[in-house]
Amino acid sequence: MRLISGTALLLIGWAYFLVTAWYPDVDWLQNDLVRVGWPAVLTLLGLLALAGAGFIRPNDPGLAGWAVFALVGSLLVAPLIPAKMIQEGMDAERTEEIVALRRALNLELRRQQQALREELARYRANRPVDRFTQYEGRVPLQTLIAVRELDDEMQTMLQERADAYKRAMDENPVLGPSAWVTFRSLEELEIERSAHQRLYEATRAFTQFIEPFEAVYTARIESLDLPPPGDRIAIAEMIRIIQLWEQDNTFLLRKLDEEMLASALTALNVLHEDWEKWTYNPREEALTFQNPDSEFRFHEAIQRFQNAFKAVQDLQEKRPASPGQ
Repeated sequence: MRLISGTALLLIGWAYFLVTAWYPDVDWLQNDLVRVGWPAVLTLLGLLALAGAGFIRPNDPGLAGWAVFALVGSLLVAPLIPAKMIQEGMDAERTEEIVALRRALNLELRRQQQALREELARYRANRPVDRFTQYEGRVPLQTLIAVRELDDEMQTMLQERADAYKRAMDENPVLGPSAWVTFRSLEELEIERSAHQRLYEATRAFTQFIEPFEAVYTARIESLDLPPPGDRIAIAEMIRIIQLWEQDNTFLLRKLDEEMLASALTALNVLHEDWEKWTYNPREEALTFQNPDSEFRFHEAIQRFQNAFKAVQDLQEKRPASPGQ
């Protein structure tokens, strides 16, 4: 019976050591004296008590053995009770922080959506209800129809990409760098990385359409072989759109969004590649990698992210108010 009690003591001591890993943010519990020394000393004292159980209770040494086991078990459980309460409090704080980060990010996403709506509002406010009525009687009807259809085609293509961009932001809520380092599972990291990837692809599609817009529009005008002054009217309407974009910094803002997402993906990829090879100390707000090259790549990406984010904020502050504001 004492052999069984001794084995149970060793098992409960080992179980205590394993359970301490459940409370990684409780500093005093992670101390070697508490995590290793405390169960080792109690287990050793318990084994010695078991060895002398025959002297303690000659008629029933087994009962004495179980009493020793119960005492040692109670003493081992004692530190885990406050540790559990402390860890739960820290987990609650971390959850609140993540919720706050998500709320801040949602505000940023709404800011971007509002920026797109303002761009369209400014564009519509700065043009007549039908921009082409002013040209009626000045050019042949068929030429005017061709110019109008070309403009509608280009505007529709632009709207489709803007809608896809807004839809991607609605469907892919993401957290920021402050939350990434607190993830406790690879699945959490995968979800965040996949959301950033979809956002990046949508943003890249938008900028890739805007970037060659003038060249594509010009090529389409040339393909129509419009007689004067139809060709000049088409070019004037194209320039009007581009000037509105330049006034609103549309292209620059989207390129900065693209840079933010690209640098975020780089940082997330580093965290993914080196999963379980980096640690984060929330009190010191320090992230440490086993691989120095990975640490350099991560912090470089975060710096690019922060620079782009700051540039977006600066541009937003300088933008003119939208109609009605």
